Amino acid sequence: KRTKEHVKIMGKEHFLFAIAGIISAYLGPTLFEINIYYPIYLSLICMIIALFVALFFYEEKNKNKFTFEEHTNQIKKSLKITFQSKKLLWIIFFTFISAIGFRIFVNITQQPYILEIGFNLKEMAYIFVISAIIGSVCALFFDKFEKILGEKKSLFFLILSQTIIFFMIGFFTYKLNVIFLIL
Repeated sequence: KRTKEHVKIMGKEHFLFAIAGIISAYLGPTLFEINIYYPIYLSLICMIIALFVALFFYEEKNKNKFTFEEHTNQIKKSLKITFQSKKLLWIIFFTFISAIGFRIFVNITQQPYILEIGFNLKEMAYIFVISAIIGSVCALFFDKFEKILGEKKSLFFLILSQTIIFFMIGFFTYKLNVIFLIL
């Protein structure tokens, strides 16, 4: 069960990722318009910096050392518990199916769709920035939304809204649909 503090931390984490998304949402298409390789170079520079920063991470030593056999047994026990629980299997299946649909849209079809309905790369950058800003603000208040709606209704609302959005953009190719993409 998620605690209120866990939901708050997740909201802050999503907020920080959204800020990075705002910056990259604007820079990616803008740099691409200048030179197709600039976004790739910028990504490479960011990855090198991230690798460099990761070299300075420190993790405290665990006082209780696990052997490889203990670790393997723990994994086997976890898998056994998972496959014996219908609820856990349902959660895994549900998350997998919903994530695949969402990721396919975001990673494969979203950008071509935006171009198809008549926006150019510069306008697409602004669409992504607005989307990221709305997402970051929503992430900051997610714990309050969940408190009002409850965990089950929040999940249902999220799935219902994504279904409506996919329906709208699937059947209509108007510039007005950009509102659904942003949401």
